[in-house]
Amino acid sequence: MKIWTIEEEAANLKRLLSTVKSKAEFAEKAGIPGGSSMVSQHQSGNRPISLEAGIAYAKGLKVSLFEISPRLVKMVSDLPPLLPDGDTPGTNLPEFPKGLRQYPVLSHAQAAALADDGAFPDPAETLDIEFGKDNASPGAFFLALEGDAMSPELREGDRVRIDPQASPRPGDHVLARNGKRQVLLRKYRVRGVGEDGIEVFDLVPLNEDHAVLRSDRNRLVLLGTVIEHRRRLRGS
Repeated sequence: MKIWTIEEEAANLKRLLSTVKSKAEFAEKAGIPGGSSMVSQHQSGNRPISLEAGIAYAKGLKVSLFEISPRLVKMVSDLPPLLPDGDTPGTNLPEFPKGLRQYPVLSHAQAAALADDGAFPDPAETLDIEFGKDNASPGAFFLALEGDAMSPELREGDRVRIDPQASPRPGDHVLARNGKRQVLLRKYRVRGVGEDGIEVFDLVPLNEDHAVLRSDRNRLVLLGTVIEHRRRLRGS
């Protein structure tokens, strides 16, 4: 199965939506998370299509999920079974604190690969496991921060929980990927809407030694929004 790039997914979605008269009406009827604004982000390739959005597009356009994104089909096929072989609900299941779940901790390189592959690395290959509230989408994860672009507020070694399906608001911290397929954690600042109707935003570092990036001048793909920050104490 050939996995499309985010750019190929965007071009394919734009083709599928070319006969849709009103993107806003379609987004509302199909139940696209984030509405027509998110449709524009998906068509432009500024946001990868989430599984929830992919299913909504497939239903709204009356096509298969594969026709929306082979990446999402692979993501579903890679999910572990809900129950061990031979088990029935309520038997032989490990106890787990109610309202909590495990999240993989990824490096920057692993987070960049996740955007392309749509699947988490094997548990043995992740940096660690964090426990947290079960209040995020299935694709949420922790990122181990690298570099000093967001210092002093966020430092190298800190961990942030990223939710790919959480729409950012101005002032939020977001994870993005640049044209070199490197992931960046930055502050999200909206500049307005361009002539093509697509939202233009800045990615702003907190450390002034790093440059501000504009989405209309740089190839930027938003991968998720920070919903939690866990600071690492010095020496820990």
